[in-house]
Amino acid sequence: MFSAYNEGVERASGQLLCFMHEDVCFHSKDWGWRCEEHFKRHPDLGLIGLSGNQVMLKGRDWRISPGNVDNFIQRFETLEKEPRSVSLQISRNRPLFKKLREVVAVDGMWMVIRASLFPPLRFDEERFHHFHLYDTDISLQVISLGYKVCVCQDILLEHFSVGSFNRTYYDDLAAALDKWDGMLPLFRGVNYSERKLKKQLEKIDRNISGFLREREITRSLRAKWEQGYNGPYTEEEKASIKGSILFYHHNYNKVASCFRDAIREIRHSFDDGWLTAAEKRMFIWKAFLYQYILTGRHFRMMTR
Repeated sequence: MFSAYNEGVERASGQLLCFMHEDVCFHSKDWGWRCEEHFKRHPDLGLIGLSGNQVMLKGRDWRISPGNVDNFIQRFETLEKEPRSVSLQISRNRPLFKKLREVVAVDGMWMVIRASLFPPLRFDEERFHHFHLYDTDISLQVISLGYKVCVCQDILLEHFSVGSFNRTYYDDLAAALDKWDGMLPLFRGVNYSERKLKKQLEKIDRNISGFLREREITRSLRAKWEQGYNGPYTEEEKASIKGSILFYHHNYNKVASCFRDAIREIRHSFDDGWLTAAEKRMFIWKAFLYQYILTGRHFRMMTR
């Protein structure tokens, strides 16, 4: 990744360089014009992305630290007998009145950097050898040159895959934390007290073990189904499948084109026996409520 991006920089022309994954879809059709406007209005702006964090601590991945700022749509695959997917817009710490939020580092699914910063800016292919942490490293390089790194809130895209946090990721993370240890901790746009920061970190750490266990169960189930496995399931596996179905319908009902589609989707999942009658009634009611709101009558009544 690092060497490929360096070659791209050498071949590219223009004042702004855009780096992005291949599995994205833009929902903002004028995103290029908006990028240009941001860099024109803010001479101290060096890099913009769509997901980042305002806190980076010693020895810790910024992705599991407090201070996340996000503005993108993520596609998730659900655990059902028939492959399904659902897209969920992730908007964390995103006030409507700000178009840019300063952060310490951004996610590399999409980022735009001033071309004039290359060189001395360069993707560090000597220290890193895989596909990870190029985004964190280049963000910190931009900051070290005296420029700002920001999450852009008026551009929206959809990302179709979830990151792979494998052994190579943690190898590169260790290399990045070692490289920038003298610059950490870093805070941008937030002012946490020591007590508040400690409480936030404790809360995150409590959830990590459950999250990692859920990912392990998901991978195991997918591997079993690819081999034709059809039960019996452990209680953990049943809970994971059921949670995935509920997650899918909670989000699908919000975007269903009509009430009839939402009901058909709910009945389809109910037939496989994972949802109880009470859960089915709850989701039929939610589907009705979402459709009622989407008609606009509800909003007109509220604003009279």
